[in-house]
Amino acid sequence: GAVAYAHNHNLCHGDLKLENILLSNRQVTNIAEDKKKEFENIQNSNDPSSYVKHENSYNLAVKVADFGLSVFLQRGKKSKAVGGLTSYMAPEVWNDQNIDGPALDVWCLGCILFSMLTGRLPFDEGNIDEFNIPDDSTMMRKVNSLDYHFNSTQLSRNAKDCVARQLVVSMSDRITIPAMFNHPWMAHRRDSEIEPNSMNILSETMKSVSYNL
Repeated sequence: GAVAYAHNHNLCHGDLKLENILLSNRQVTNIAEDKKKEFENIQNSNDPSSYVKHENSYNLAVKVADFGLSVFLQRGKKSKAVGGLTSYMAPEVWNDQNIDGPALDVWCLGCILFSMLTGRLPFDEGNIDEFNIPDDSTMMRKVNSLDYHFNSTQLSRNAKDCVARQLVVSMSDRITIPAMFNHPWMAHRRDSEIEPNSMNILSETMKSVSYNL
């Protein structure tokens, strides 16, 4: 919602990443202790009705921070990107192309969603907390060839499709924010697909940013 609001005012964030997503109460989506065993027992189940609902799923105030690299773009206009963390850089940034602001933010949101589902960033090596970022030439090759893998049989087809529609090399073919809201996974999200362990990692990552909310 926050990114859509910015886009509606012709503002491109330009540096969306985990560190710039702030949780107001430091709680993360998690499973109650008494349900952890039940959750473990259903990991191999394909029955959607068996998924456990996460506690605190809707009790978080999420805020987007750090608009230092943001740019105002009139609708349809393009500009050069000015930076950003390599783990989230879109193909057009690596290829020194003019960017489409909303499409750039959508790419970054795809990287964030991937990390929420898997506990790692799509083009890094290892988990988020390991900070194992490939060198620039390797990263550029992986991004342009979409060399990423979910490595999980537990994720639904819709979850993977939602990420895949965001991580598209062509800016014009990348899904838009309004279309994302109508994507089946976004409209009928299964909370159990957000890995509890992954969310703990994300929480620690977010806590490294010292903001008072």
